[in-house]
This record gives sequence, structure tokens and C-alpha cells, in this order.
Amino acid sequence: MKKLLLIVLLLLPSFSHADIFAFVGSPLSIELLDRSCADFIEQSEDSEFETICMTRVFNLKYSVGEVLYGSLSDQSIEFIGFYHSWGMPFYTTFEPALIILETYKEDLLLVRIDNLVTKNGQWWVCEEVPEDEFADCTIGRLANEIIAQEINGP
Repeated sequence: MKKLLLIVLLLLPSFSHADIFAFVGSPLSIELLDRSCADFIEQSEDSEFETICMTRVFNLKYSVGEVLYGSLSDQSIEFIGFYHSWGMPFYTTFEPALIILETYKEDLLLVRIDNLVTKNGQWWVCEEVPEDEFADCTIGRLANEIIAQEINGP
């Protein structure tokens, strides 16, 4: 999962913070597109990063449960996600999910998606998923910390 997200992040050039959106959402629909990530992301000539395209491109529609960063007014949102393997992206099973998007040209592209849990009334991303689905998350980070990291960079 982390490798996929890092590769997608490397694909995206620098954006202003106004182009980042983070929300708690749940999947509504997933559509495999007959397109390449090269249709959505261009490699600039002076970029220090190499563009690595994912195998598959999906149009994802998610319900917006709670906006955590940026301005989203719709109850649902559509965006483009990439996946490095055949089959459906495993991240589409996360419910609820922390979803971080960036605007690139006219498209909203998925930057990061994580499974969320609530702990002490706050959203947490579980970084070590327990084998027992009913057990508490043992290692996690606040969703707001992850959003701040994505906004401010590494």
C-alpha cells in the first residue's frame, strides 16, 4: 500500500494547498477505465522524478461523510485512482476511509487512502492492522497528522 501511494505522490508536481482535499468517505461505485495514467499525468521536462504509470485506472465515486481539509460541498465526489495490479484495488474495501485528493489540471486524483477507526472521539489511521477485526488498533496516527504531512510534504 505505501509503495503505491509513494509512487502516485511522485507523479504529481507541486500544488498549492488550495488544491488538496481530505475527507472521510465510503465507496459508492468503482469503474475501470480504458485509459492509462499517462492520460492524466504529464512528465515535465525539468522534473527530477521519473513518471511510473500504474497498470490500471479507475473512476471512483465516494460518499463524503466529513470534510477534514479543503472545501467540498457535495455529498458524493468522483475522482481518479490508480492501481498497480490486476483486479479491484484493495483500498476500495476501506470503510470508512481517509481520502486525500489533489487537483491536477481538471481532474481530482487520489493521493492517499487509509482505513479509519475512531478512538477517543478522533479519527485514527491504523498503521498496524490487527489480525482480529474486533481488536483495537495497536499502532496508529491521528488522521489530522497524516493530512498535515501530505500538505506540508516530507
